[in-house]
Amino acid sequence: MRADLPPQEILSLPLDGPGFLVSNTVGQYLMSTLRKFTRLQDGFDSKRVFGSGDWEDPLILAFANADLIWLRTDENGLIDDYPSDAFWKIVNDLSDFLFDAEFSTIQRVLPPPPPKEWYLVCVDRDSTLKGQLTDYFKEPYTEEEARIQAEIHNKPYSYHAWSAVHIPTVS
Repeated sequence: MRADLPPQEILSLPLDGPGFLVSNTVGQYLMSTLRKFTRLQDGFDSKRVFGSGDWEDPLILAFANADLIWLRTDENGLIDDYPSDAFWKIVNDLSDFLFDAEFSTIQRVLPPPPPKEWYLVCVDRDSTLKGQLTDYFKEPYTEEEARIQAEIHNKPYSYHAWSAVHIPTVS
């Protein structure tokens, strides 16, 4: 077992869990889970603290993948056994670290999302309109999204009228 990872690295560990997760890292998951906990008004249940009895599972898997704890799974890949005391020590240490630091200063900086400067336009093939471009959707996309949309909209046609066009933002 590893015990040498600093809290910042543990908080940056990737999550590989159920599809309902919207968090990418342990830190994001802990913060969103804490937010849910602090917003609970009624119906507090100590066994289902965050509304789900298996809220720890993504953390257990992340800690086991990083070799911070051992993990035994059943034949279906579900968590069977793990060192609960070691798990809670890590969670408590992370909680202490987060409360003693400002989370925004320790978050790993992610690259900015790609700009949405691409548009899906229909190229008119009529010779009288001379290739006029029409943006029926009036919605900006990333380059990849625009190219995918063009492919989707071109499938039912024998000619390719839809194109992804880059129109950069003027500042």
